[in-house]
Amino acid sequence: MKLVVLGYRTIGCACLEVLLEAGAEVAGVVTPPDDPPSAAAAAGAPGGWYRSTAALARDRSVRCLTIEKPDAPEAIASIRALQADLFFLFDYPQHLGPELLALPPKGAINLYATRLPDFPGHDPALRAVMRGATETGVTLHDIAPATAGLIAQRTLPIGWTDSSHDVYVKQVAAAAELLREQLPALLSGQAARAPLPSSAMAPSGPLRPDECLIDWNRPGVDLYNLIRAVTRPYPGASAGFRGRRCRIWKAEVRPAQLTGRTPAPGRILKLLPLLVDTGDGMLRLRELELEGEPPMTHEAFVERHQVTVGEYFTIGLI
Repeated sequence: MKLVVLGYRTIGCACLEVLLEAGAEVAGVVTPPDDPPSAAAAAGAPGGWYRSTAALARDRSVRCLTIEKPDAPEAIASIRALQADLFFLFDYPQHLGPELLALPPKGAINLYATRLPDFPGHDPALRAVMRGATETGVTLHDIAPATAGLIAQRTLPIGWTDSSHDVYVKQVAAAAELLREQLPALLSGQAARAPLPSSAMAPSGPLRPDECLIDWNRPGVDLYNLIRAVTRPYPGASAGFRGRRCRIWKAEVRPAQLTGRTPAPGRILKLLPLLVDTGDGMLRLRELELEGEPPMTHEAFVERHQVTVGEYFTIGLI
């Protein structure tokens, strides 16, 4: 059986490796262009935050098509020429229209980096962390119209300190395990399908800059979830300080002081540790990056800028 893999990033790599280790006939790999180096670069981690599905395909001598818009006529023609019996989609971010989905006679199996029906759309791990969810997962389902249905899922915990990327790393391992477990049934055509539960959540779009703004009037827990959701490799949560953009990369949340006082959102309450008031509770800021400067610890930030108690962080700047 000829397989065509439409894959992206580390989950695409991990699942492609499962297929190749099983001796499956992978006729080709379709992947979007890799992230630019500036977006892929990791702090002290060679190779960036994500693996390249295209690079893996080349290393394993698998034909690779780098396609930005798979529903374009020329892209459809290129994918049709691979003569796939079955599509596998591994965290593939692009939309597949009916013409593409009609190509493989055995269907199109999608491995989605969320536990459907929760958090459909773009960046599901980020959305789960931002909402303070305690669980997520991965889902294997058939998306071809004639054979669509849920095949299998795996649930994963989201820890209190997990960033979105921490969750993604867990999903990489779970995706490979789930595919390895279900692969014999998928290739033999024996995998059962069940109705996919409907979702009350609208599919999310790509992360917008305004979603990264820190509004200090919000509860501290909400802001903590925002900060750990959009920390590296995402753009970071943005506050204002002395008229300049200040990204908050790491923080902790503290309960409200039991004094009965009225909150002063954004006001610096203490320097070491650096405590900032919110609409409910406090944030302890641990790593900050003022516009035009390198990231630094809160101790270095306070010393460098001679920060004083009573100053304010303002709502972030786009």
